[in-house]
Amino acid sequence: SSDVCSSDLGNESLPESVRFDAWRSLYMGSKYRSVKIEGGFARATDKCSTTLFPFLNAFFAHGGKNAMDPEYREEWTTVGGETPLLVLAGTEDKFAPFKTNGELYKSLSPETVTLVKIEGAGHMLNYEAPQLLAKEMKSWLGDTLSDCERRIVGATKVRFHVESNGGTMVGYRVDPSTGPSTTVLVGFPGGQEAVDSLSEIAHAVAAEGLSFIAMAYPGAYNHYFAEGSLPSFSTMTETADAYFGPVVHKLRAEGSLQVVGVGFALGNRFVRLAEASSDLFDAVIVASAGDQFAGFAAGSPEAIWQRS
Repeated sequence: SSDVCSSDLGNESLPESVRFDAWRSLYMGSKYRSVKIEGGFARATDKCSTTLFPFLNAFFAHGGKNAMDPEYREEWTTVGGETPLLVLAGTEDKFAPFKTNGELYKSLSPETVTLVKIEGAGHMLNYEAPQLLAKEMKSWLGDTLSDCERRIVGATKVRFHVESNGGTMVGYRVDPSTGPSTTVLVGFPGGQEAVDSLSEIAHAVAAEGLSFIAMAYPGAYNHYFAEGSLPSFSTMTETADAYFGPVVHKLRAEGSLQVVGVGFALGNRFVRLAEASSDLFDAVIVASAGDQFAGFAAGSPEAIWQRS
């Protein structure tokens, strides 16, 4: 109600129901203040100092300066500008106001931050709108994560930005136990295979003392191509430059002395496009190579075997 005073929250002489209304007024938005909270006031106001104080120590780091000060805020909010970040923000949040928090997050890293406005919600989104949040999370994850990029255990995710179209190619790097080698093998999987199909070969190559990066094919799922559409190329050189140029050039800039393209099955034909451009891979390796593919040429691999 309009006569609820937030200061009533700390007044232990008042009935619990009054204090709970004060808590709701302070922490919840107008649209969700009537939402039932299991456990009531006791649960809503329960505190855990074990986690609170270490967090505060981190929050007020940098010689006692608030990490939300402009001098330090960016390092807290952009996640390096690399990792996709979904920001769910209530329009009536009194502790993290929408304009000075949600909108600022988006402005600091517009390419990686997705901002979702929760109308009429306050600071306790987990209590106020759990079903709505769950739907937003699932929808965003469906748009953001792809089976094409399934993580390789023990690998480091690496990104190769493409200035010409604003996209990003993604790979998973496995280095030898002694550290990165100056020779790097860049592998592309076969047709319709996810990047984690190269997990075994990536670790086997690293065991031999060479670094291996298993690449996910770029496409609409990672916004590599403008407006999510696949490109058309007039020459093999254009194709090679578009797919391999960003990877090779970045690796060389980072100190790799030899960059080797490796293709498997249908991926081998893809990697061989690099032969059309002399300033890309230093060498090319193909496995299960062929210029005719049974499934395409005769309907099925069995048909080719029966003919031969």
